[in-house]
Amino acid sequence: GEVRDFDLAAAPRITRGRLPTLELLHENFAKQFRGRLGDLLRREVRVTFTGVQSLRAAEYLASLPDPASLELCRARPLPGQVLFALDPLLLFTMVEAYYGGSGQPGRPARESGPTPTEARFARALMRQVGSDLGAAWAPVASLEFESVKQERSAHFVDFAASGELVHVNRFLLELPAASGHLDFVIPAGSLEPLREVLAAGGGIRPVISGRPWAA
Repeated sequence: GEVRDFDLAAAPRITRGRLPTLELLHENFAKQFRGRLGDLLRREVRVTFTGVQSLRAAEYLASLPDPASLELCRARPLPGQVLFALDPLLLFTMVEAYYGGSGQPGRPARESGPTPTEARFARALMRQVGSDLGAAWAPVASLEFESVKQERSAHFVDFAASGELVHVNRFLLELPAASGHLDFVIPAGSLEPLREVLAAGGGIRPVISGRPWAA
């Protein structure tokens, strides 16, 4: 009913529909990773893919805790970088369980972020995540994950422009006494070469080849 100013630069990006094949790939990853994580921690665990949410990069990064447990990676041959974000309290719980503790949550937050031991465990965990993601994605693309750097603050993460759309693939990790989230965040532009097959609702077929992922 009236004329209003419209800021094109600040307007949110709009998704072009769901990506059902992407969801299927990550449901398969969750099933595979559940067994791997259970073997690593010697405890019964549950890994559930809770879905994909599309947000602007700045909005997502602002939602992360500080300090955080973040890892930037390349996922060749996809362009750009991807981000893994692990709940820092869950990381502490998994490290405590790995070294034979009770697996109980609840350490106070530290301004310094993860300890060196936690950082090493997180990197080893991300290598396993990359291996299992590579296997899950094999029907669509041969992805090779390569770690770029770890970060403790979202302020130093620049894997996407602030207004760029990112797809946040969230997994719920449940231990007997604690739970938390692992996010696999992919810039929308990185998925452009695969958008057609990821948006398809039918079967999946290989569309990109590359070297096998190696731990």
